[in-house]
Amino acid sequence: MVKLKISLFLFFILLVLCKLSAQEVNPIEANNKMEFYGGLNHQHHEYYNKVFSFQGIEGGAILEHHYLFGVYGSTFVSSLEVDINNAATFLQMWQGGLMTGIMTDNRKFLHAGLLFNIGYISIVGDETNFPLFKVDNPSIRMGGLILDPQLFTELNVTKWMKIRTGLAYDFYGFKDQSLIKKSDLQSISFNFGFLFGSFTK
Repeated sequence: MVKLKISLFLFFILLVLCKLSAQEVNPIEANNKMEFYGGLNHQHHEYYNKVFSFQGIEGGAILEHHYLFGVYGSTFVSSLEVDINNAATFLQMWQGGLMTGIMTDNRKFLHAGLLFNIGYISIVGDETNFPLFKVDNPSIRMGGLILDPQLFTELNVTKWMKIRTGLAYDFYGFKDQSLIKKSDLQSISFNFGFLFGSFTK
């Protein structure tokens, strides 16, 4: 029920943003302008009731100052120690995929939007800790779908840098839930990032 309410709330915000964007676009100014950018981001999660974070990158384009699309990827920078079946287990996760969004006029000093990330998440785990990206014969190896709708605001710091802050809810989908359940991972996340590009004031 909570997930449904969150989804409906995000959908309502999307409709409002679409309305605002439609009102703001001036046909004379709409010249198919495209701005390319790259960014660094930090996703602050709570897994197994423990605070943990993804560090990531993204790249894409902004069309006509309102529409965003691109790709993203992120990973843990260390292992997360959790309790699975009354045994200490170390987990590492990687994710990547596509992103799309809509925002109010990004030329404004402060603007807001709605972003959707959809991608693949890979999870590996073992009873003993292991170096990042190096694990032999892990006891847990699984993957699945991740959907990450996010409300965000951006602050134009300079013509070439923005700061983005956002609030998201992460939905996971994988078949095998014998060791890791979706409820162990699904949570609200707080996001922060720096975007770099040739942005038009």
